[in-house]
Amino acid sequence: MKNLTKKLLLATGLLSILSSVSLAAEEVTSPVSANITIASDYVWRGKTQSSDKKAVQGGLDYDLDNGFSIGVWGSNADWANNMSAEFDIYGSYSDELNSSIGYELGYISYTYNTKDNNFKEAYITGSYDDFGLTYYKGIGDAANYVEGSYSTSVSDIDMSLTIGQYSNASTSGDTSGYKMYGFSFGTSYAGLDYALAFTKVNDNATGADMDPKNTVFSVSKSF
Repeated sequence: MKNLTKKLLLATGLLSILSSVSLAAEEVTSPVSANITIASDYVWRGKTQSSDKKAVQGGLDYDLDNGFSIGVWGSNADWANNMSAEFDIYGSYSDELNSSIGYELGYISYTYNTKDNNFKEAYITGSYDDFGLTYYKGIGDAANYVEGSYSTSVSDIDMSLTIGQYSNASTSGDTSGYKMYGFSFGTSYAGLDYALAFTKVNDNATGADMDPKNTVFSVSKSF
């Protein structure tokens, strides 16, 4: 699932590490960007989406240079019967009120080869310096999710702490959701982005195909 939070988060939804080095020429910015990732697991909001198996992921984004952007993102996935692939389409608008405060509004459509599992979300994100808060509103029967994060950098190592609260259904009074805690760090070397992330969910979220603790190592390349 790719969106602002996904961009700000490592393999679990924690801070993504993107760096660039300018050698002699002035950098030319393109409205089109792409990324590819190989990860030891596909973890989303604290839970494996690939049955604890490696994942190959990629995305394509287009920045309209007016605050709006659109994109697509895909990965192998295996959290439901006969599921093998996920393909997401998303759009967003973002802006800054000043050098410290920013916001983003967006919409995400999550599509799987098993059509019965498709769902959609709308979200709003606010940020203040190194702190972020995002609320995802599930459309129809989809779940709601809220996530807070803090990120910092120490000696070229980027680190992020994330806490999220998930509801398993949008039904009033539902108490079957879970909390997610995550920590990650990453760096860039030789044109590649490396990330190591850890997540844990509360005990009542345990399931046969949803490990409550996950460790993910990933290598990414951005174009």
